[in-house]
Amino acid sequence: MTRDTFTVIDNASPAPLQRRGLREAIGQVRTVVMNTALDCACREKVESALTRMEQMERKKEQKRLLAAAHDQQHKIAALLGLLYDFDTITGIDPDPGLLAEASLLFDDIATAAADGSAQLRELLNLENGVAPPANGEA
Repeated sequence: MTRDTFTVIDNASPAPLQRRGLREAIGQVRTVVMNTALDCACREKVESALTRMEQMERKKEQKRLLAAAHDQQHKIAALLGLLYDFDTITGIDPDPGLLAEASLLFDDIATAAADGSAQLRELLNLENGVAPPANGEA
């Protein structure tokens, strides 16, 4: 049960600020275009294009969040596999190293579960049209 052999993969971290920046940019373009003296047909086309762009970005974000939550699920499954050595601890005088290792694995499982939960909450908020927090965290 060696911790050094486990590689952590985190799809959740790429760029919450970039995603927020894109949403803000779309909003700014919408504001500028809608407040200019463009003819109505042009405004409708721009609004339609911006709406489609927002929908595409929302779908990309939904896929990313779902994939990140699945990654957390796989991480937990792998950590549970490493935790099977904990079953060998019996008796009055357990190995302190094994106890410490199991403790760290439980911590990692808790972290992965919290991350997966946060990603699913963010996905639910995205589907319900709720903007994520300004700091980019779920």
